[in-house]
Amino acid sequence: MLKNEHEVYAELWKHSRGVHPRLLFTEDRLAAMKNAYATDPVAQKIYGTVIAKADAALDKRLGQFRIYDGLRAAEHNTIHNYLLDLAFAYYLTGEKKYADRAVAELVNVSEWPDWNAEHHYLDVGWTAMFMGFGYDWFYHEMTEEQRAKCRKTIVNNSFHHAFECDFYQTRRQTGYNWYNDTPGDNWKFICGGGIATAAMAMFDEGDVAAECEIVFTYVYREIYKFIRNIYEGRDGSYMEGSSYWHYGQEQLTLYAAFLESAVGSIFDLCDWEGIQKTGNFALMISNNEYKSFQFGDGGVYTNMNCSDLLWLGHITGDYTLSAMRIDAIIAGKVNPDSYDAVHYRTEEYKPISDLSTDYVQKDVPNATFRTGWDHDAVFTGIHFGHNQVCHGHLDMGDFIVDYADTRFITDVEKENYNLKGCYQSYRVRAEGHNTVVFNPNELPDQKWAGETYISACASNENEAFAVADMTSAYYGQNVLRGLKLIKKTGAVLIQDDIKCSAEDDLYWYAHTCADIEILNGGKTAKLTQDGKTFWCEILADGEFAVAEAKSHPGSPKIEGQSPNDGTRKLVINMKGKDAYTIAVAFAADDESAKSAKVTPVAQW
Repeated sequence: MLKNEHEVYAELWKHSRGVHPRLLFTEDRLAAMKNAYATDPVAQKIYGTVIAKADAALDKRLGQFRIYDGLRAAEHNTIHNYLLDLAFAYYLTGEKKYADRAVAELVNVSEWPDWNAEHHYLDVGWTAMFMGFGYDWFYHEMTEEQRAKCRKTIVNNSFHHAFECDFYQTRRQTGYNWYNDTPGDNWKFICGGGIATAAMAMFDEGDVAAECEIVFTYVYREIYKFIRNIYEGRDGSYMEGSSYWHYGQEQLTLYAAFLESAVGSIFDLCDWEGIQKTGNFALMISNNEYKSFQFGDGGVYTNMNCSDLLWLGHITGDYTLSAMRIDAIIAGKVNPDSYDAVHYRTEEYKPISDLSTDYVQKDVPNATFRTGWDHDAVFTGIHFGHNQVCHGHLDMGDFIVDYADTRFITDVEKENYNLKGCYQSYRVRAEGHNTVVFNPNELPDQKWAGETYISACASNENEAFAVADMTSAYYGQNVLRGLKLIKKTGAVLIQDDIKCSAEDDLYWYAHTCADIEILNGGKTAKLTQDGKTFWCEILADGEFAVAEAKSHPGSPKIEGQSPNDGTRKLVINMKGKDAYTIAVAFAADDESAKSAKVTPVAQW
């Protein structure tokens, strides 16, 4: 239940009035960090890396406000990150050089006449956040004149635009009214968390106190609601996919951590099953080398094993999440950053006792399975859900298959958002994903309104599978799709039981970056990639052909689409029957692929 946001604001006054720093670097927390630096080898590795980054930031030029693509600002993320590095190094070492460089940047940004609010308020969110935490962290190192300049700029360049265009529902001249969109997207975390951080940093300054109260209370209420809209309550799935989970979660994590330190609690902000489980989503949606399942606008190289796991472990008490991040740092698989430094707590790092290999349950949008957590494992996943979500694609039924950390069945990346007709492009349409398409033409090749969730599943020592009825995504055709991992052999079976018209022109697609050799009269495909071999075997209807990863001749003609160099696709094309079973097995050896058994998906 939402705690009254005005009560939370009253707690902020009670807890932090007149105190700086109040965001993260509180007296107790800083003492714990210094003790960890003196005694804990993990902390020493993390903190040493961050201090080295802060040293590198000393010689950086001051940031410049510039628009790099006609819409978006270029440097706010960079400034945000190295201000974190500088602050951490300053508070840990006490060396004034870090504070001097940070203050110079804060004064510099306070002189920018514009933060791009009219065109892309996302830039404002990032800028307001680093100006806010910078104001708090370096409060005592600035003159009152410098502090007043920062306050004035924050209010004029961020708060006033939120009042005029978002909170009070006035239209922007251009751009996106992030606050009033329902359910909204990651902008709620970026924009809201950014300006609320600034409000927490300067709420007790008389010249801006009234504006800070409005911002703080509006944002607390909105982020509370959005958390319950964007995270799937049953399994922690994030609607926007892996890349935007990482992007939005990073800012939510900081906002909530700032709130906890400044107010003394996050109250019931994150008392929601979806966010309690989303750390598991982050870990399970990626393979053993942290390559993500890139459905929607997700990116394969989005590292979901990130510092947010430390905070999620902190709020949930599931220290397996913390350990996954710390173990990766110790092993040198990931580079620590300032987020690790502020979220790492020595007492919350516990050895991992057990990890599930399967991520699946009924009535959820995604499932992944693996044969183990070693580097010879098979990893596979399937995506269902709702096509028409923010950053969604026409990709119902999309699947991937990895072997030994190599993605043999992959997906193309997101398209350039500035491309005219982006949402009719190959990378967004179903033909650009590993799914089924009927009668390609200029219309959407799956319905945007298509929605389905896992209707049957299993997870045991022998096999794991997920099944869903994808009929809602098509135009009169019935498609029941299942994905199964047979754990003893490591074979992956993707099967579609289809009912349609004999006139329907059916295409089945699987994208790959491997070299492809078609064998056995089109029933077998041998994939070679990174010195490894992987086999694909058709066990029922159809034969393999190979095609370039580009639009079908009947698809919309979108100028300037990304070329998808290095990616091709296996194609099965069928016509003339009103029912098909398309069953394809993948395995590291051909015999394992051939041994997969085909039974009606409805009987799995």
